[in-house]
Amino acid sequence: MEESSLCQDSAATEGGTCPVLDDVDGNYSVRDCTTVEANIFSDEVEENFSLEEEPITVEDANSIDPNSLNPYIGREFESEHATYLFYGQYARHVGFGIRKRFIRRSKLNNEVIGRTYVCSREGIKLNRKEVDHPRPTTRLDCKAMMKVKRYENGKWIIIKFVKEHNHELYPHSACIFQSPLISTCNETPKSSDIDVSKTMVPPTKRGRPKKLQVIDKNGRHLFDNEQRESLSAGDAQTIYEYFMRAQVSNPRFFYAMELDDQQRLRNVFWADTKSRVDYAHFGDVVAFDTTYLMNKYETKLVLFVGINHHGQSVLLGCALVTDETKASFLWVFRTWLTVMQGGPPKAIITDQHQAIKLAVAEAFPFPQTRHRLCLCHIMRRVPEKLGKLCESDGNFMYKLDKCVYDSLTVDEFERRWKKLIQAYGLTDHDWLQTLYEDRMHWVPAYLKDTLFAGVCSSHREEIVTSFFDGYVSQKTNLKDFIDQIEFALQKSYSAEEEADLETYRRTPNLITGSPYEAQMSSIYTMDVFKKFQGEILQIPSCTAVRIQKEEGADLNYIVKELKMKPNGVRGVKDYAVTFNSCETKVSCVCRLFEFEGYICRHAMVVLFAVGVFDIPFCYILKRWTRDAKNIDICNGSQDSGPEFVAKCFSDLRADSLKLAEEGSLTKERYRTAKIFLKEALMKMTSMDKVPASVPVIKSKEVQQQISWQ
Repeated sequence: MEESSLCQDSAATEGGTCPVLDDVDGNYSVRDCTTVEANIFSDEVEENFSLEEEPITVEDANSIDPNSLNPYIGREFESEHATYLFYGQYARHVGFGIRKRFIRRSKLNNEVIGRTYVCSREGIKLNRKEVDHPRPTTRLDCKAMMKVKRYENGKWIIIKFVKEHNHELYPHSACIFQSPLISTCNETPKSSDIDVSKTMVPPTKRGRPKKLQVIDKNGRHLFDNEQRESLSAGDAQTIYEYFMRAQVSNPRFFYAMELDDQQRLRNVFWADTKSRVDYAHFGDVVAFDTTYLMNKYETKLVLFVGINHHGQSVLLGCALVTDETKASFLWVFRTWLTVMQGGPPKAIITDQHQAIKLAVAEAFPFPQTRHRLCLCHIMRRVPEKLGKLCESDGNFMYKLDKCVYDSLTVDEFERRWKKLIQAYGLTDHDWLQTLYEDRMHWVPAYLKDTLFAGVCSSHREEIVTSFFDGYVSQKTNLKDFIDQIEFALQKSYSAEEEADLETYRRTPNLITGSPYEAQMSSIYTMDVFKKFQGEILQIPSCTAVRIQKEEGADLNYIVKELKMKPNGVRGVKDYAVTFNSCETKVSCVCRLFEFEGYICRHAMVVLFAVGVFDIPFCYILKRWTRDAKNIDICNGSQDSGPEFVAKCFSDLRADSLKLAEEGSLTKERYRTAKIFLKEALMKMTSMDKVPASVPVIKSKEVQQQISWQ
């Protein structure tokens, strides 16, 4: 018989050897492997293979008993597909991704008679050319693999198996099985119309997929040339490649895709592990950033952004949308809520957009979630809408600012607004009238009973800047944006780590003799303490005057604060403060605590006056403290699931940071820390690994399993 064009399996007896072809970026070598069968087909051709067939579905993967996952040379299977299912389920259980690396065909009839499955991190990345921002490599030249061959009796047998990997494994990631594209739309297609198992296509050789083809059961391409311009077939390919890379380095990475009524890609959402961990800690206040959408950027990107315990922006999820309809925003909101699991946020801030407003009302019902329009964006639009007036009268913006920002109560705002509108003859101005009708969603006086954590605060500053500022411009296309994502995320992670180290390493300077300053210096993070210290520094400008009006245990005060007006003239502003002696609670009309999360100077003046020299714990929000991410895992009732894993991850990360801080002081400490870490990792590796559970999400017509990766 004629030899194989590349290599020949040449074992003649059980226990013999056969050369196995290795392809590492085009460099071929021959290795020996043990086989168990003497009857070898020699009329065969082995070729480098790009996987283009259907992937393993969740249903197929789960049909295999995990207890029987034990690859060994000589194990038999009824079909080629069964070998793929088996190795895929084994990979899922152990925690790595797989690829079909080689295919062997018979020269007689071109039938497939051999397969080689490899770890997704097999091979070495080629350095084809120098680039400014190289993408992170997913290839580590891992040798783990399984080779199977079909014999004359029709059975498929494992003829080579390499178990060892040269990289970390992630048993909870369920790498290849639990990453389906989630196909949901307003009119969900019937399960018979679309083959869900074909909505995920694994990468081709060397990690660069060919043109992505997602096909329904009628053979229609979901990503075709008639795709909307905003999310073309090329964009879909770029997104898919990014998701595949992200899952290698981020084991609990999640993504979902929505198809339109023609089964084409419509909207995309994704979130990584850190986003889900951060939401568990800082999901009370969320900004829905549509900067790139509303400003007509080429990349139609929307972001969920939160505020961490340092006052920094943290990314809580991303989405790409093809239009600005209620349906698209509603899908994004519902998908995000499903992924985050911790319930809806207490407050969400969005731009002034009718479709977003309607979607928020349906996805985040009041009073569970308070919807606020971004005050900063509204105030920036005033010169655009009232350009001539702003140019001709320099005092108009000053008066409008004073009306919006300085009104302590609803009555005060209403009085100032009415006076301003009448004074400038703006009663019939359509935009201002619409703005006034929506005042409960943007005027601080109406919203100060809800925590917004400083996002678009009443202090004329915008805490949340666009997360990808500096990485995305109006002309940045999707491919370039994807290339920049990791750099932007790494910058954010580094900023948080630096702030953590700053908080642990440094002791704040105490400027005054205030007991409240000393108390909070060891509780708040450095950044939040500086803001709180700003309140402390203004206490000398305040005087508490008790008034005789008393209601039960309530003591009523007027705090008079000396303020300097813009014209240099001093003035006094009064703040009503109530103290409850039974509950040791204090309330100020400025509502700084309710609105931003730390107590105001007026309340502290009254606390001092009544002899309370420690800030009550009910006025110390954990989200602003050094221990914001510390969770008592051991005493909790939950011991599994995505939320539990996220909490454990965050808790261990905080402790690891402290260890790194202490262990980096001297060589001896460093060596000790390394020894303990090595021992801990070895112990973790030896413990039993339990696969992560897969929650099920049901719709009226389609039931799909979603991975919490």
